[in-house]
Amino acid sequence: MSPVRKRRSRSKFSEDEMIWNKHEHDMRIGETKQILDEKKHEATFSLENERIRIEKARLEIGQQKEARMADDNRRSYHIRLWH
Repeated sequence: MSPVRKRRSRSKFSEDEMIWNKHEHDMRIGETKQILDEKKHEATFSLENERIRIEKARLEIGQQKEARMADDNRRSYHIRLWH
């Protein structure tokens, strides 16, 4: 029988390298969480700004429609009065 080769870990790090300083690990996790929280806040803020912009545009369109309708009503009233 041929000798059985010891199977190598698929990880590129040795077991010793994987057991790093817990404090360093916690710091990295904390930094990552902080970055993710900041990105989430930026995205939420951006979405809220976009929602406000869309709502303002809707209101403006509604006001323009009302103004056109009022103008059309005035015109049709004047046309009926004078013709």
